[in-house]
Amino acid sequence: MELILMNEKLRITIIICSFFAVAVLIWAVFDSIQTPSVETVQPIAFTPGEALEPDFTYLDPESFEALDDSDSKNHVEEVASEEIDETANEAIETSKKPTMKKGPGTISGFVQMFDDTPRPFDTVVTITSVAPEASESEALPIKTTRCDKDGKFWFNKLPMGEFVIRASTNEHTGSATLALLKSKPHAYIQIDMGTAATISGYVIDPDNNPVENAQLFIVNYFTSGFDYTMTKPRSLAGKITTDKEGRFAKSDLQIRYGVAIDYQFLVKAEGFANQLTGLIKAGTEDIRVQLSRGGTLSGRLIRKDTLEPLADTKLVIAGKEILHTVVSQTDADGQFTFQSVPEGQHEIRLDHSSLILDPRSSSVFVREDEEDPSILLEAVSGGQITGRVYDHLTEKGLGKVILLLTTKVDSSKSTSISTDSNGMYHLDGIRPGFYELHIERIKGYPRSARKSVSLGFGEVKSGFDFILNSGITLSGQVTDIENKPIPGVEIRGNGQKNTNDRTQTDQDGKFIVAGFQQGDTVSLRAQKTGYGSSSITTEPLSDSPLTEISIQLTSGSSISGIVVDNSGTLKSHAKIMAVPQGQRSAKIHRANIDGTFTIDGLNEGTYDLRFTESRRSLHPGIGPAAKTVTVKSSEHLEGIVLNYNFEPGLTISGRMSDEQNNPLAGAIYAHGPTSGNNYAVSDNDGVFTIFGLNEGLYTISTQGAKHSKIELRDIPAGTQNLLVVLKKYATISGRVIQARTGQPVSAFTVNSRKMGDKYYSGNYYGTLNIVDPEGNFLLESVEEGDNIIHVNAQGFAPIEVTVPHVTAGGKVENIVISMELGASLSGTVKDRNGIPVPNAMLFLGEVPRNPRPDKAIGFTQSDGSYKLNSLSKGTTDFTVTAKDFSTKTISINLQNLDNYYDFVMTQGGKLEGYATLGNSPLSNQYISLSTEGSSRNNTQTDANGYYYFSGLSDGVYTVGSNINNGNSYSHILTKKVEILDGMTTKADLSFNSGTAAIEGYIDYSKDARITGAYVNIALEGSEEFIRTKVNADGYYKMDNLPAGNFTMNVLSEITSFNVDISLQSNKVVRKDIVFPSP
Repeated sequence: MELILMNEKLRITIIICSFFAVAVLIWAVFDSIQTPSVETVQPIAFTPGEALEPDFTYLDPESFEALDDSDSKNHVEEVASEEIDETANEAIETSKKPTMKKGPGTISGFVQMFDDTPRPFDTVVTITSVAPEASESEALPIKTTRCDKDGKFWFNKLPMGEFVIRASTNEHTGSATLALLKSKPHAYIQIDMGTAATISGYVIDPDNNPVENAQLFIVNYFTSGFDYTMTKPRSLAGKITTDKEGRFAKSDLQIRYGVAIDYQFLVKAEGFANQLTGLIKAGTEDIRVQLSRGGTLSGRLIRKDTLEPLADTKLVIAGKEILHTVVSQTDADGQFTFQSVPEGQHEIRLDHSSLILDPRSSSVFVREDEEDPSILLEAVSGGQITGRVYDHLTEKGLGKVILLLTTKVDSSKSTSISTDSNGMYHLDGIRPGFYELHIERIKGYPRSARKSVSLGFGEVKSGFDFILNSGITLSGQVTDIENKPIPGVEIRGNGQKNTNDRTQTDQDGKFIVAGFQQGDTVSLRAQKTGYGSSSITTEPLSDSPLTEISIQLTSGSSISGIVVDNSGTLKSHAKIMAVPQGQRSAKIHRANIDGTFTIDGLNEGTYDLRFTESRRSLHPGIGPAAKTVTVKSSEHLEGIVLNYNFEPGLTISGRMSDEQNNPLAGAIYAHGPTSGNNYAVSDNDGVFTIFGLNEGLYTISTQGAKHSKIELRDIPAGTQNLLVVLKKYATISGRVIQARTGQPVSAFTVNSRKMGDKYYSGNYYGTLNIVDPEGNFLLESVEEGDNIIHVNAQGFAPIEVTVPHVTAGGKVENIVISMELGASLSGTVKDRNGIPVPNAMLFLGEVPRNPRPDKAIGFTQSDGSYKLNSLSKGTTDFTVTAKDFSTKTISINLQNLDNYYDFVMTQGGKLEGYATLGNSPLSNQYISLSTEGSSRNNTQTDANGYYYFSGLSDGVYTVGSNINNGNSYSHILTKKVEILDGMTTKADLSFNSGTAAIEGYIDYSKDARITGAYVNIALEGSEEFIRTKVNADGYYKMDNLPAGNFTMNVLSEITSFNVDISLQSNKVVRKDIVFPSP
């Protein structure tokens, strides 16, 4: 849709496109706590480490199921009426700021109160642009606007880049971060405001004199038992500066749930060492932060191999906290000096160099007010990765492709580089460790691959190529019912082979989507505000482009009305879902401040209108259907009244503490009869209440309280005063050495897990990436009991060591882990005709469910070759998987350090069919496939109900599907199928339906009914059955059933009961079951 807004000064062309994703926001949750009027904050020890890269949230429209386009439409119309433009923004500015660059970007959104109370009418929204190269010393460009009466706001003419958005009044605040990209120049965001709180105080020098122009940044915060690191954009945008008296005040902190957040500030001032404060509770006043002058480091930088000095080289001491960096530059003789370095142990690093520092020379200790002039830093070659990104068919290099290298233990730290015109790339200066290399999505190619790589000191990995199969294009035109082209229609193409692309139609209604694979079945969905959506599904694609696709949109239907609560009062901002019957997708709309709503862009059909609440609400979950309505094509249904009768349900409440009865803050989860996971956050006294529970027994678990996790089973809903007592984590420390020489292994990864827990390769929770010249390590979050330590190092065989009888809060020290040299396995992967299979993934053991590249231990090159290093000797299972081939697992005995094996892949079998309910296709229906001893695979049907699986190994499988008609009603159908290599097996899943029904009560006796029982009925001669759960009165009902003979099974916690029943069309059978009293 294109909308033109004009006045004397301005002509704006706004293109509304599909968008959406909420940038995840955790900015503050805290209590206003009174503290003594003056408090001196002791700085914590400075811990060296890598500076974190920016960690902002990309808004991805695909991450939202269905935010309603009408929000955008209504908002733009409000903007038009209020004429919010650049001059209006400037009029609200309170101080001069650098001018923000202009661009094609737009950010719109909605502001609400976190606790759903009415939003103040004086809400101001500011947007701050943070360039990647922005430093703490420069002012940042800002724009400002006001929310309209419904809490909506909008900014246009924005450049691409990172932004921090803040909504505020005199007493409330809320914020979020996001980024606009060339591929996603439009974004929508929701901001939740809470009560504002302030942290204030003074910055003083060692002689207690005020420090003027000191800069303070929030770098970390602690809430709900979790530590969080502030992103660089948010730290920079939230900078505050001291005045002549050294005073500061950070006033835009936030209170949620009455729980106090603890904040940590980084303080920087010229002539003083960077200072990290301790944790400060929101609401604290008159804090005193005393700076130190730090120490001085000086010395010389040389190449270790030639002993020659390195001139004009940038050196950094980088802390774990963002912006916590001290910088120096060498002169012509390699001499350097670091001034005002905080006291403590530090690691010096080279900045943007192909060299890295030998860790035995780069670790230094600094003392306050002292200078160490004798440091000799030795530079050695870092790891290198070189390769090429090119097209598989043409072998033409792909230029300007972005590659990202991330560590497997911390994906937030990344290095990026782009290919040259020939598709070549070269990454150097890489520290030893385990990494993942992947390329960003390229237009015209399927979703990009990822590769795992491990590097040692100076190790070079060459020929690390990405070979991409150019995708097949689909093109066509979108028109209305009069065959007139429709511009600005969003087109999404989703293939069955994990390929997708999206675009918008041009002025002639034409579109092109690309990146699909031969044999792929692609679902094309077209949608635009004001029109009903339309979907078509292609036949399996040939190797040629598919052209002249015609899609027609009709004027969309709409449903409008008002929302009232049980007393008849208008309910503002209620969140309404329009759920098409028989489908999983939904349109979501939020009512206006006066309780009115309009949900447009609907297709003809029957919809359940439901209310939904987010998890942060006191009443999480999705309520029952408030009303069911049917709309015809292009119909505008008005006058709908929805009663907001969302029930809070039962609760579980109590207190969380440690073994000494000290209160703990953290998350408490309840897993049980309620759909999803209900949870609560304990307050400063450890008190919690979990709302929105159904009757039944729950398992209570904890997370994030800096103590061992716990599970309490069979806790009834309605329980009060539940005591949740957590034990402290233990620590394990030790040293990793080479078994042959006894020398330390200086680069490795290490983690611990409880005995009996399964080890997962790749990004395992709690894994540490250690680079230490003596091979020392410290694990700090170790569970009580028997534990296993797992260590990986480049060139060595992985090893596991058992540490028995670890006590809660205890320390296990001086563990020595000896590593043997690792074996290697190389060879080829080819098909039965000897043709190489490129991009095949290799795994240790069985292939994981939905195999991911980041879990693979290796990949084949364009010639089908592979090489795996750092393996254990002995017999090991290796699994190879590749697109359109059957997965193969082979046991190989690695007897030598160097071993060889060629894998031969078979094409595998294919399974296909249609899923129907009665005579109607089931679109977007999940289909599962499993076989004994293997993991489950899933796919979805297209618009015609068609599904398929390919690359299947020989064997007998179970294929099935489940139609959910509510939280406790399931219609399940399964079939056994035999798969043979190179053959296609057909299996339709035809669900029966009809006009028969059954209902009744499940009783223990005439006056004692069962509330936790399930009723199952199975159709005779079929593998189809329907299940439902009895309600609180012991009542059940199943309808839309086919006529026929069924076996009925009633299952309770006490006993079960079977009976045969017969159902007839257009009749309701009453069947009560009476169990003997318990």
